[in-house]
Amino acid sequence: MFAAVVMGMMSGSGLVYMIRGWPLFDTEPAPSLATRFIAGFMFAVWFFACVAAFLARAAQGLEMWASRCADIADHTSVKILAHLRAGMARALAAASSAAATLATLVAAFYGWGQFGATIQERAHLARVNAGSNAARARVATGKG
Repeated sequence: MFAAVVMGMMSGSGLVYMIRGWPLFDTEPAPSLATRFIAGFMFAVWFFACVAAFLARAAQGLEMWASRCADIADHTSVKILAHLRAGMARALAAASSAAATLATLVAAFYGWGQFGATIQERAHLARVNAGSNAARARVATGKG
């Protein structure tokens, strides 16, 4: 996840340089229009790949936290504390589902390769597990 952020920052910086037409080094002239277009396209592809990877990993992390909150809500004997943990599990499950949906939408641009399929699979599993964790938290509080 950290690697996706760092690579996303590098590719985003390169994309800004290409859009603005700034030289990459102080001693170079500004890049030509064709160079800016081709390099900008490559930086954009790299940037959105980093965004998709980050969102898929974030969805998995949120799903894991939702699972832990659902476990705590399931094992808590005090109803008020169980409701707090169940509410947090449902909120984390909703955030995980949203991140997974965004990762799937961004990864659709990479559907022709193994990278897009891997990202979409991770996002789908996170979304399914988040839904089951939210349902488990709802049952733990007696509202299901």
